Amino acid sequence: MDKEHFITHVSTLFFRTSSKNIKSGTHFKQLQEWNILLAVSLAEMVREEYQVELNEKDFLRNDTIGDLYRCIRNKQ
Repeated sequence: MDKEHFITHVSTLFFRTSSKNIKSGTHFKQLQEWNILLAVSLAEMVREEYQVELNEKDFLRNDTIGDLYRCIRNKQ
């Protein structure tokens, strides 16, 4: 799994934030459109694309896109 590809893929889920503003250090939970539906969409995308299950604790423990990337890599 390539980090830049992951970031690009995640950025497509955020409809109000420009993909140019989604980076490894982006605090995704602070973005305007972050909500439970987006969390479910992100978890589903990760399950389909990377065969990794994210749970509520994963979202609570990780604050940035880079943190999520490392979490997913550790679960693979």
